[in-house]
Amino acid sequence: MILRLTRWLGVILVAVGLAVGCDTANAGSIVFNGTGSDTDGALSARATFSLETDGTGSSAQTFLLITLENLQGGLSVAAGQEISQFFFTSASSLGALSFTSISGNEISLSGITRSNGIYAVPTNPTLTAQTNALPDSTNTALNWQFSNAASDVELNALSGGKPDHLILGPATGVNSSVVTHDPDFYKSATFKLYSSSLNSNTVLTTTDFTKVSFNFGTSGGEGTATGVPQINNFKGPAVPEPASIAVWGLLGLVGACYGRRRQAV
Repeated sequence: MILRLTRWLGVILVAVGLAVGCDTANAGSIVFNGTGSDTDGALSARATFSLETDGTGSSAQTFLLITLENLQGGLSVAAGQEISQFFFTSASSLGALSFTSISGNEISLSGITRSNGIYAVPTNPTLTAQTNALPDSTNTALNWQFSNAASDVELNALSGGKPDHLILGPATGVNSSVVTHDPDFYKSATFKLYSSSLNSNTVLTTTDFTKVSFNFGTSGGEGTATGVPQINNFKGPAVPEPASIAVWGLLGLVGACYGRRRQAV
C-alpha cells in the first residue's frame, strides 16, 4: 500500500508541476494608475490598454481597447472627482489611431431624493448598457470626443455643451454637481480605437504609451493625475514562467524518485 501511495504521489506532483508551471506570466494588458487631489477631494483612476481582434482571415481587424476606471468612492463625491478627459502619446508602431466606439454602463441619479444635500447611490443601481456606441452627428459617442494630433491622443467629454457621461466612481453618495451632469458612466467606460498597423500578432508594452494622464471635473485642468505604469504585459502566446516550472518540476521528480526508492527497498 505504501509503495502504491508513493508512486501515485510522484505522478501527482509531476502533473501539478506541469499544470502550475504552465500558468501564464502575462494578462494581456498594460495598466496605468493615477492618483491626486483637487478642491473637491481625492482622485483615483486606472487605464487599461488591451487588444481585441474581431473576425477571422482576411476580414480580421485588431482594435486597441482603453478602459478608463474611476476608483474614487466616498459619501459625498462631486463632479470634480469624475473622469472627463484622458491623454496619452502613442508609439509610432501603433499607427494612426481613430475612434470607433465607446461602451459602458450608464447611471442616472436625478430621480433620487436628496437628504442633507446628498444623493445616495443605490447599492444595486439601475444601469443602462451602452454597447459600441458610435460617434456620429447626433450621438457624438455619448458626448466623448477623440483627437489624435501627431500621436498625441485625447479623449474628451468637455468639448461641447454641458458635459455629461463623465465617469463616476464607486460612490455611495454624490452632491448636486454630479446630478447636474446626468447621466454618467458608472465606474468605467471602454473606448475602442482602430489602426491598420494593429494585428493579432501585435505586442504591447508600456513604452507604447507615454505622457499618460487623467483629467477630472467639468472644466479642463480642474483635477489632474499622472498615469504610472503598473503592469508590463503583452498580448501574445502564453509563456510558462521558468521559476514555476523549475520548482514544481523538481517537486515532481522528488516524489517520483522517492516512490522508486521505496519500491527498491
